[in-house]
Amino acid sequence: MAFGTSSSKNVQAEGSEYLKLESPVVATHAESTLEVQYLTAPDDSPSKPTYVLYVSVALSLLQAFQYGWATGQVNLKTYNNKHTCSAHPIKEGTCVMFPGHTTTQWTFLVNAWVVGGMFGSLLSAKPSDRFGRRRTLWFNGIIMIVSGVVEMTAQNIWQFTAGRFIAGIASGFATGITGGYIAEISPPHLRSTFGTGFHLALTAGVLIVACTFFFLDTSNGWRYGAAVQLAIGGVFMVLAPLYMVESPAWLLGKGKQVEAESEIVRLYGREQVAKVLGWMQPARKNMSTALFMSKDIEAATTTEPSQGFGVIFDPQYRRQLVIAIAVSAFHQVSGINAVIFYSSSIFSTAGIKDPRVGTLIVDIVNCLPTLFFGFVARFFGTRTMLLGGAFAMLVCAVVMTFTLVYGANGVSVAFTAIYVGAFGVSFGPLVWSVTAELFPLSVRANAVSLCMAVMWIAKLIVGVGYPYMNEEMGNYSFVPFMGTLAFAFVFMFVFVPETTNKTIDEIQAEFKALRDRKK
Repeated sequence: MAFGTSSSKNVQAEGSEYLKLESPVVATHAESTLEVQYLTAPDDSPSKPTYVLYVSVALSLLQAFQYGWATGQVNLKTYNNKHTCSAHPIKEGTCVMFPGHTTTQWTFLVNAWVVGGMFGSLLSAKPSDRFGRRRTLWFNGIIMIVSGVVEMTAQNIWQFTAGRFIAGIASGFATGITGGYIAEISPPHLRSTFGTGFHLALTAGVLIVACTFFFLDTSNGWRYGAAVQLAIGGVFMVLAPLYMVESPAWLLGKGKQVEAESEIVRLYGREQVAKVLGWMQPARKNMSTALFMSKDIEAATTTEPSQGFGVIFDPQYRRQLVIAIAVSAFHQVSGINAVIFYSSSIFSTAGIKDPRVGTLIVDIVNCLPTLFFGFVARFFGTRTMLLGGAFAMLVCAVVMTFTLVYGANGVSVAFTAIYVGAFGVSFGPLVWSVTAELFPLSVRANAVSLCMAVMWIAKLIVGVGYPYMNEEMGNYSFVPFMGTLAFAFVFMFVFVPETTNKTIDEIQAEFKALRDRKK
């Protein structure tokens, strides 16, 4: 299966026509050097994509769907309940997944996926930069298939745990690559909207797996749930080479100008190649959108090649890195997992006894706001949505603590929904796009992989530590999250810039201006 640029030679020829201008404007200096001048007038109107852009984004989001599926895959009390699994003998229809397993064994099973995610996110940068975004995601499909096979055929809990670890690696690759890929192929005015697609696909995966619990809560049902990952990986591996483009920005970074333009033709049409190159390539002095004669391409292009991991710690990227790492950590320490942890008992107290129904309600509330996020974000912007979400979640944490202490059950259900909804229009969808938007192409893969590793570490800390904190603090266990949310609000108010409708180059220029003012 070929993995070069998937467009045909004819399409390549169409893209390369933009290199053959009839009357290129070139000025000759006394020193016989060439100066490239304006070849087209600046065009700041939004770039209109073809259906190929939407198909490429949709296919890449299959990776996020696997992440969501693995997130909720074993979140069923019929699979694990401390009281029923420790009973002797085990009652029929309870603890149906590896009957008699201990709490320690289940903790390893659940968190093996998180540990795998940390490794996957860190390992994703190098192959993504070397082999390309699409090809690396294709090989990640193989990892999904392997994880599904190992889990589906598990004869004991440790084999399933190994499968969860492999699935975590696949999810880590997805978090490390998909957001950046979508940011690279999307026009500035749609970048935030498409960026939220990762969270939408993730929450859709969680929601759909929750729906399957109504008929997969049997002794073999979990095997069918594990097989879904095999199907996701297989579908992606078949469709991606046929319908998904390689990132033109990555191709430009590798000096493959003709291939990049061929992919731009597929994404935006022949007539928009110049415009797209204008916002996809770094800015050049005295020009906003320029095309080059074929003999000047190699010398004139200033798209930087991918650089080593250590460069992301250089002073020019320090502020962006601190912001991106902080937002990634806030995504997990915002308390969303604590709310989900508490939701079953909150809904049970309110009269909803079936925990599957309570889980389904939370998952629906988590998914629905994302459907409208793109529309809302156009009016308010990324920065405002992050600040608004943090503030709303802080208020909810205060109210929920009050309701837990004083037993106001009806209020607690309402504010649980608001808490989850606020997350669904702020940290939830935006962490994937913000971490990608803050960095130029040359360091993006390494920076995003580090940020995602931080997110996975925070996820592990909260996942392992919160049950103990809840046991010690009881109804006051949301108090620490009030502190983290208050800090997140102040930090983002001071440091996080607005990135909506801005090119990557414009964002970098703003950070450069901040550095220059401090000199």
